[in-house]
Amino acid sequence: MTKKYQSVRSLVRRLLGHPSPEQVKEAQERMEYHRALTFEVDLGNQGAWRQIRIGNHMPLYNPVKPDLSLLVFRALPVIATPYLPKIEGKFFITLDGLTAGKVTWIPGDEQRYLRAARDMSTMIECGFRCVTREAGMWLHRKLAEACGMRFREHDIGGHVVYTRDP
Repeated sequence: MTKKYQSVRSLVRRLLGHPSPEQVKEAQERMEYHRALTFEVDLGNQGAWRQIRIGNHMPLYNPVKPDLSLLVFRALPVIATPYLPKIEGKFFITLDGLTAGKVTWIPGDEQRYLRAARDMSTMIECGFRCVTREAGMWLHRKLAEACGMRFREHDIGGHVVYTRDP
């Protein structure tokens, strides 16, 4: 039976919960891999912005007012910490919310968003921003698809505008 010796530094790192250099390198590679589609959300912790990527996303079409169609998604932290290993709950965003930098969060792992109109006390409005321009364009395209828009054109200012008709 051989005993594995470890350095004092690795023992202290393990006891205090600090990541090893290999874990830090792995996290940096993960950040670079997901950098194109990375967002930041403020969960209401005194301005502590967390880097997230969008996990499972589902469009909710609004037939009465298509501009208010939603994109429901799960947020996955790019770097999970012991204090925030994962973010429970669903996030809702609209085109207006993307422009204003706001997202609605319903914490918890239940299917409460199906009856959210009755129980609005659990909704939390959070800050939201895109880290890269590509992430903003991707999310804008997904929200346009949720609103039933398919055709892309450029307005006079050179901005991308989605329409239902060509």
